[in-house]
Amino acid sequence: MAVIEQIYIDGQLFEQSEEGNMELVFQSPLFTDLDSIVSNRTNEVTFPLTAHNRRAMNLAGIVSPESSELYEYRKHAASYWRDGVHIFDGSATLLSWTATEVSFVFTWGNSEAFGKLFDTKLSALQDFNMAVPPRYLPYGYTGAPNAQYYPANISFGVGTIAGLPQQQYIHPSMEVEKILLSIESHTGVSGLSGKFGDWIVPLLTKKTTPTVNILQAPKIIQGAVHRTSLPHAVYLALGANDTDYIGMVNNGWIFDVGEFNTLTFTINGTLGYRLTIPSAEESATFSGNIRILATDEDGNNGVLLATIPTIANSWTDGTNYGQEFTVSNVNMDIDVSDYAYVVFLIASSSAEELTQGYSVAIERANINIVPDINEPQEVLYLGNSSIANFPTYANLPDWSMGQFIKNLMKLSGLFANVKSGTEVELVSIGDVYDRRRQAYDWTKRLLGAVQTISPTFEDYAQRNTLKFAEDNSVNGSYNGALQVDNTTLDAEKELMSVDFAATDTEEGNILNVPIYSYGGEGGEEVEYNGNVTPRILQRQYNTVFTAAFNLSFARLVETVYADYQRTILRPRVITVDVYIEARELATLDLSTPCYFEQLGHYYAILNLTTKEGHRATATLLQLADQ
Repeated sequence: MAVIEQIYIDGQLFEQSEEGNMELVFQSPLFTDLDSIVSNRTNEVTFPLTAHNRRAMNLAGIVSPESSELYEYRKHAASYWRDGVHIFDGSATLLSWTATEVSFVFTWGNSEAFGKLFDTKLSALQDFNMAVPPRYLPYGYTGAPNAQYYPANISFGVGTIAGLPQQQYIHPSMEVEKILLSIESHTGVSGLSGKFGDWIVPLLTKKTTPTVNILQAPKIIQGAVHRTSLPHAVYLALGANDTDYIGMVNNGWIFDVGEFNTLTFTINGTLGYRLTIPSAEESATFSGNIRILATDEDGNNGVLLATIPTIANSWTDGTNYGQEFTVSNVNMDIDVSDYAYVVFLIASSSAEELTQGYSVAIERANINIVPDINEPQEVLYLGNSSIANFPTYANLPDWSMGQFIKNLMKLSGLFANVKSGTEVELVSIGDVYDRRRQAYDWTKRLLGAVQTISPTFEDYAQRNTLKFAEDNSVNGSYNGALQVDNTTLDAEKELMSVDFAATDTEEGNILNVPIYSYGGEGGEEVEYNGNVTPRILQRQYNTVFTAAFNLSFARLVETVYADYQRTILRPRVITVDVYIEARELATLDLSTPCYFEQLGHYYAILNLTTKEGHRATATLLQLADQ
């Protein structure tokens, strides 16, 4: 019996030919190459190029691409109904067209959910306003309440937390569950968290964010002034309580910009400074406009880069006279790429006689002077546990969210079973075995005899290796392999690899993650290597927060991959035709096995392709007997 189909693309119902029957391909994520996220799909679907369908496509292919709003170069929202049952929401891609027909392909499932995850870097979470802490931590072990982010037994190459010898060489670690909760909040994709409760990722780089660049750059809240050998010129200088963590200011008033391209000068609120002269006549000869000058290393030979006008108001206390200069809410970017030093001239006079008797004082200030504000710089150890200047998400591996999750799945033997475009369920082969209690009973659905029986599936070899990323600092052997008992196959192949490196455990239960080392003359200079391969560890719940590396693939083959191994050791794959209705397709869960009484076995559904009517061809992997 023919099925009744309705396909909507961008909300428009497409007209179909009378003989149209879409082949739906339901593809299980189980046992698949985790480097390739599989998705449910259709084979090529052809529609008649009717006037209605042309309009629904914005006349794509008929007029110029500009006029058709790039229809054929974009994915489109699709919704499919079969016998009045909603089967999927997904994407439509236009493949080709002729004078009479147009062809599309449709996808749904994994591609919809994981597309969002592969499009965005982990570092994007740093600036996302979320409830999951922490976005910033103090740099270096600081004790409670931050001890939970600093495992006591990680050696980063020089110094350990024990005895706190060199706190500036101790990086924090981030909890995987908090990262995943942040990803869920940011993308709207649910079901990613809840499987990795004790996993942590050490943060091996020291990248800043604009927030940290501002914090570490010169900040003037008290302010001071500097008078040069020409006493009628006054420059902005750092006061006793101002900060310059990056060491940018020489002699308190000359800003070294030789390594930078831009300088962002920001006045938050109002900058006010007062000129005092014991003479009413002379006070008006001073200019208070702020002039930003490029100079030599001594502050001389200035070249004007920018001027910031101020508002001048006269004042007197009856004895002294002068002017008060104010300017509010300035945010200026200055190109300093061709210069080495910059100064800020805040008051001056060309009158040579003004050599004595005047003074300039900062009344109020809140100024940031930040080099290359939007460029990653290096987080500095500030030696102050109250300053949270280590950005956590910005210093995660330089991966997409999808790459991060895919690596977690490989290390835990999990596969992504997508429930909808935003809901993911992470399942193991063990979960498939557990779900035999609710298996689909297809005993009466078998149409004819078993079509094919095969002792192989996928592209396995006899020995299928699982590997960690290579890193010269790792000495131990942590790789493993899954076996297939079939001498007709190739001897060996790489089944999967992860982008994390393993981590050696040294004497005293110290984990070695050597991002620092001693070098230079005499071997006493500490050198930093920010290119060490990312690591992943597990929290240990002792009286002191420590970590361990218990993730060797040899161990994982015996634990999280045990059911996977027994299933592929001597695989048997069958192909059958089954009867299946639209309502069953709409709720089909490929992590749930099926059962045939006449065959006497449970099977994992690897692939199901609908045919004409209510017939479907299924490729099934026999589950191992108890």
